[in-house]
Amino acid sequence: MPVTDLNTLLGATLKGEYKKRGMRLEDIAKSVGIPYATLRKKIAGQSPIYATELILVCQVIGVTRERVVTDAIDMHGGVDKLVTEATSITDSPDKSGRTIH
Repeated sequence: MPVTDLNTLLGATLKGEYKKRGMRLEDIAKSVGIPYATLRKKIAGQSPIYATELILVCQVIGVTRERVVTDAIDMHGGVDKLVTEATSITDSPDKSGRTIH
């Protein structure tokens, strides 16, 4: 799975959690110290969400990062599918024809 897909799934999971709690993204951004426009892009999967940001957003929302990551992976089809895709990417030849391991 490309990183952008994982970011999209993480963002969707976070959005579901904060909406369920009646929270607004603007308030979360302010609490975390990330500009609203930046956090909006991260939640939309248009920009990567870094581990430290994920931890802070989860703390503000009141959900564990483990749950968010697990739910995102489950939305993708589970760990087995993720591992299969990651393996197929690393066993594919790069542009020069070399196999990446």
